[in-house]
Amino acid sequence: MLVTPPPAELSLGALHEVQLLKAVRLHPDFVTLRDLRVEQRPGQPESMHLVQEQLPLDLYKLIYSEHPLSTAHIRYIVFQ
Repeated sequence: MLVTPPPAELSLGALHEVQLLKAVRLHPDFVTLRDLRVEQRPGQPESMHLVQEQLPLDLYKLIYSEHPLSTAHIRYIVFQ
């Protein structure tokens, strides 16, 4: 896994999430953090992009499937 050191200007919440993903990287119930990229465009604040493994779930198909989603499912999806 290639990890670019994040700059100090990024939010503490984003850095905390990266630390958590690195800590649980071998756990089977969490997506794997593959890479972290920091991008700086002229005139814009720095942005951090997390590259994670591809999941075998198509959110579009889940939402438009024959089975209605419960309120709990909708809240979970929106939370993500």
